[in-house]
Amino acid sequence: MTDGQPDKNGYISDGYYLKARCIQNSEIAHTSPYIREIWDWLIREANHNDRRLNGNVIRRGQCLTRFKDIQEGLSWFIGFRKMKYRKWQVEKAIRWLSDHNMIESQKTTRGMLINIVKYCYFQDPKNYGLRNLNESDNESNTDSNTLPVDKTSTKATTIATMEQQGTDTIHNELNKLKKEKPSNGNLTAYLPLSLAFHEKQKTGGRQHQDFKQTLTENSRVVVAGAETIEKLQRTDGESIKDIQAVLDFILHDGFWANQVASLSSLRRKSRNGLLKYFNVKNSMQQPGKTESKPNGWDLCR
Repeated sequence: MTDGQPDKNGYISDGYYLKARCIQNSEIAHTSPYIREIWDWLIREANHNDRRLNGNVIRRGQCLTRFKDIQEGLSWFIGFRKMKYRKWQVEKAIRWLSDHNMIESQKTTRGMLINIVKYCYFQDPKNYGLRNLNESDNESNTDSNTLPVDKTSTKATTIATMEQQGTDTIHNELNKLKKEKPSNGNLTAYLPLSLAFHEKQKTGGRQHQDFKQTLTENSRVVVAGAETIEKLQRTDGESIKDIQAVLDFILHDGFWANQVASLSSLRRKSRNGLLKYFNVKNSMQQPGKTESKPNGWDLCR
């Protein structure tokens, strides 16, 4: 079955799973997109009923999987090039979900046994005030174009507004949102780290037009760097501790010290499709790359 086509009995094959709207009020709604997607994949792959696999029973709400299964299951294409999430991203997602009591994981000889916490509760339609799904379907399955206006004034108005708005208006609004930048007030927590990094760069002889003057938290390069750090944490799901470790690594690494002119370049995409930040991080995690730093380079000091 593809594209939601019904089977021979008229039903959509392969079943369904539910997602509660209250998820928008939870922490996962505002974490990194790849964590949300891996979370959704685990729910989708979890057993709806108990199943026996190689003599073992995999319970309802559980799935037996491996990192490479998750990477393959969420792969995508850019042209003819197949893209996958990195192993460290999958590991971080599993750790994040475990730390937030959304899953329980256990290593086995055949992979990871993942248990979705409260799966049975959230996958039971009765807990949404419905005795069965058909009750809601009967209320909302009428063609929206033929709904009486006096009964559906709100819905009819919404549909009409969307039709009048058009794709051009929607794209314009999206572009405005993309261009919005946090104010300096929202960057207060990130400015000191950005200032410390660029001062170390300046002391180390790195050339930048803004280094010709005394650096302050209002300097253009420092503010731009703080915006980058804020986006790495808010959009990319990186912790301040990880970001600081990467910045320390850049300052003392012979290669990356010459590749990063300022912090704002860390969120530019490299030729391999990854942000420069994650290329630096992957390099840092190679064996022998996290040795002690020369005195005076640690941003913690």
